[in-house]
Amino acid sequence: MTNLPAWFETFLQNVCEIPDRNSPEGEPQAIVATLEELRNCAVNAIEACAAGASEGQSSGDDE
Repeated sequence: MTNLPAWFETFLQNVCEIPDRNSPEGEPQAIVATLEELRNCAVNAIEACAAGASEGQSSGDDE
């Protein structure tokens, strides 16, 4: 399996949660999204991953 970035699962979850989305007829598992929506999902996932990493680092500093 390919090594994916730590934020990739969050990115996929963000894409699946884009509001007001319907799958194309006959393709119930497809997701239609614009480039801007995908970019926003990626940025949000990266920021969430970075925030989680820095929280983990700061909690280690307190010990």
